[in-house]
Amino acid sequence: MKTYIKKYVLSENSFSEIIDNKEYVWQIPTLIQYCKEQNYKSFQLPLIGIYTGVNVWKLDSVKSTIETVNRINNANFDHPILLDDTGFICDGWHRVVKAITLGHDYIEAIRIEEMPPASKIIDL
Repeated sequence: MKTYIKKYVLSENSFSEIIDNKEYVWQIPTLIQYCKEQNYKSFQLPLIGIYTGVNVWKLDSVKSTIETVNRINNANFDHPILLDDTGFICDGWHRVVKAITLGHDYIEAIRIEEMPPASKIIDL
């Protein structure tokens, strides 16, 4: 019997950051649009400079691992990854992993110089 795995497209992912007991959340499509409006230019980011010791996914089951591996396999390089104003990857980890495993030296990236207002702020 064959096991079926969902196909993924650009999802409505979000990026969040905790500052002073508040979680600031940005929707990725909003950040992409913001970068276009700000006319941020992309550049070639050396993959060797990316810290890979951070845990960015909640892989708490075989199912979640399969879904993540599938998203990595289906990732394409049509869009640059996004770095927040501190240089942390806020969108594009699947593309980064794919690029590293394929032996690429660089990945196209955009660095957000100043974060726009968060989509929502949650008191913790």
